[in-house]
Amino acid sequence: MCRYLCFYGLPLNEDFITLRRETHRQPATLPLAGGDGETLVPFLADQTLNWTVVDES
Repeated sequence: MCRYLCFYGLPLNEDFITLRRETHRQPATLPLAGGDGETLVPFLADQTLNWTVVDES
């Protein structure tokens, strides 16, 4: 793994996320912070995904 990250001078990530197999639809757009009405089109916008990130906060 380090052969890729070390090339960019980035430290290895020590955090992790938990995924759950759950079908959901990716939104077509997401609002950007700032409230000026700008939006972001996410990767795989408006498509069905089979995994979701478990919110552990």
